[in-house]
Amino acid sequence: MIGSRSSLILSTGFRQLNRPGEALAILADIDPSRDLGWLPLRGRAFYWRELAANHHLLRDYRAEREVAVRMQRANVAALST
Repeated sequence: MIGSRSSLILSTGFRQLNRPGEALAILADIDPSRDLGWLPLRGRAFYWRELAANHHLLRDYRAEREVAVRMQRANVAALST
């Protein structure tokens, strides 16, 4: 398994290449409460944004909404959600 930093970078690349399924597969290996400790709290919104954006690209709006709910539970900044 690659580290969470590399995973975030790789998933962003997949999203930019319009390959959201691969991006989500990579993001699924990240546990934000465990693996994102290297990021400041505000920076963790990047993970959540990537997750939501990839669900949106797949037109899975229910999953995208669930990401927003999970963001709120994780105390991500209100403007991010």
